[in-house]
Amino acid sequence: MRINLSRNELKALLIRTFEALYGHTRDYHDMAHTVLWLEGCGHDGVASLVEALPYLEQEGLAKPSLIKKQDGHFIMDCEGHSLFCLASSICDLTTALLSETQAAACVGVINTQNSQALMGVLRVAARQGFAAMTMYEGYAARIEAGADYPIINQNQNISGLSFICARRATTLDEYTKNIGRIIVDKNIQTQAYTASLNDGINIARSDYDALKTVANRVLVEATEASRKGAGE
Repeated sequence: MRINLSRNELKALLIRTFEALYGHTRDYHDMAHTVLWLEGCGHDGVASLVEALPYLEQEGLAKPSLIKKQDGHFIMDCEGHSLFCLASSICDLTTALLSETQAAACVGVINTQNSQALMGVLRVAARQGFAAMTMYEGYAARIEAGADYPIINQNQNISGLSFICARRATTLDEYTKNIGRIIVDKNIQTQAYTASLNDGINIARSDYDALKTVANRVLVEATEASRKGAGE
């Protein structure tokens, strides 16, 4: 069974889900927007999030750590945390590494899950005027500065996981040699996004129920309506 939600309905559900998971320790609006963008553009963001719930609910994990390889190049050890809660931070870190003298910055990522979440923050970098790309599990997604959607290539020889930002799109060329064939272009994502606006977003009922179970942990704000019947 499936259920159809408007973008606003799904966004509200995602916000409550991440709020229930993290409270105010993380920006749950940013995390919700990442999943919404992935889902709205046809990248199965909701199903990926539901698969990630066991990792997102883990407690007692160590804080992520950074290892500097050289100027503009760091490795982030995520210590088992899901990228759904770290993708925005990795994007922010990579753009911050772009000092005046650097043409590109790269953050390699290890010890994590849900690598596709990094694709969900490419547009954040693009809106700041940077070209950006992420390479993960046989795929490479690249976006131009100011663009709304990346171009996604597939090559089984791509290994590792990284997020890269550059001041100029041509600077990324050295990272994109032999990245394989294009499997998703801008038109496919534009059509999916337009459909999500016009027709809503259709997701599995089981995924909706899983998110709702988590989201319902958020306490209802105290109002006159919520107080009625209290103690009965």
